[in-house]
Amino acid sequence: MYFGALHIFSIFACIVLFAFVVFLFFYFLKDKKLIYLFSFCSFIIFFILCYSILLSIDAAFKKVALKNEENYLSSSDVMYLAYISNIGKYPVKSCTLTVRIINQKVQKVDGSIFDTSKSFESNRLAKPKNSYTYEYDYDVLISPNSQSVIRAKIPYPKHFSSYKLNTKISCK
Repeated sequence: MYFGALHIFSIFACIVLFAFVVFLFFYFLKDKKLIYLFSFCSFIIFFILCYSILLSIDAAFKKVALKNEENYLSSSDVMYLAYISNIGKYPVKSCTLTVRIINQKVQKVDGSIFDTSKSFESNRLAKPKNSYTYEYDYDVLISPNSQSVIRAKIPYPKHFSSYKLNTKISCK
């Protein structure tokens, strides 16, 4: 995680807010055990709050885009090529590419799946799936206003007649 001025300001604000809450506990509570218990609980709550704020700031300022996406079908795989372009102000360290391959033309199933002589359990019918999702992790350091190339090899199911790819990228 890259620490900028907004990250440091949010950490400072959480510390000041925690100190104010602990001061209120000392001012209004007279029992020392309750003061320690509430202080510890508020420390845990403020730690979780501060961490979630830092992750939200990090996700808001790290912007990436996929450019020049190309894909082609080889003998048994779909080859995917794209450029990750960092359009934010902070460097990106790792990215996760989620690719969903969808069958464009769904073929109708014939009556052979109802043949019970082949298997004992007739309740289980083998239905081919029409979409598959794959995730690829990339550990690359992309500085602001630069790009990096990514490649993915996606298995092409035999029962697909034509395909469509849906891609989504998320970076940290």
